[in-house]
Amino acid sequence: MWRLACSGSRQRLGVGPRRPRFVTQWIPYLLSLLLVSSSALGSRGQGSCGSDAISGGAAELTAAESGAVVSVLRRGRAQCTGIVVGPTWVLTDAHCLKLETGLEVELADEVHCRRVKRRVASSVKHSTLDAALLELATPIPSGVEPLRLAPRGLTPPEPGAPVRVAGRGQGLGSTALAVLAAVLRDNGTELEVGYPGKRGLCRGDSGGPLFTRLDDGQLRVWGILRGGALDCGGPDRFTPAARLVGWVESVQARRRQRRD
Repeated sequence: MWRLACSGSRQRLGVGPRRPRFVTQWIPYLLSLLLVSSSALGSRGQGSCGSDAISGGAAELTAAESGAVVSVLRRGRAQCTGIVVGPTWVLTDAHCLKLETGLEVELADEVHCRRVKRRVASSVKHSTLDAALLELATPIPSGVEPLRLAPRGLTPPEPGAPVRVAGRGQGLGSTALAVLAAVLRDNGTELEVGYPGKRGLCRGDSGGPLFTRLDDGQLRVWGILRGGALDCGGPDRFTPAARLVGWVESVQARRRQRRD
């Protein structure tokens, strides 16, 4: 197994024989996803700026939501993916912050047809989980809409359910894409997903969201990517949003109190 590290290289996590790509019992679920139309299999749609937008069938991201999937940079080089969770906050993986100087995020403001960067003023790492919050020096553009983490108590996708995952990969020069996936396992501490196609998330996508759109049209993030298979074909592992949402809200609240 590998971790999408800040350096862009893939790191071995432990030793021992590699697991099969998919457990046999989950194959029918993945095959069923092949019945979804080709547009739902992660085909790229046109954004408002005439560029590729993040798309994925029924869970397609709007231009404002697409801009909330950002590239985390260090000294101008793409390290990981992150998601905007507040006007001045980006959630990503803690292992992306081995070196915490020279950090900034790059956003694709599809509404105003521009790309912008924001300097990271400070960062807070989770005490036990592979997660970190980046506080931006200035707020995000008005054309970017923060994504909402699924809270505890909201029923997560069941094993076999179709979901979407997204990442910025090698930075905004490689347009982000929402890939169709299926939940393989959810043990409360980790979500594991597989892909019906040959490729899933890969290098530089750590911190990217696993999401669905609810019946009321609201998008919810169910997890952020921790790592996955060496061949980038899955399965991939995500930290559940339910384990992060309380911490995120607490950190944001403490910073507001300091400013008041």
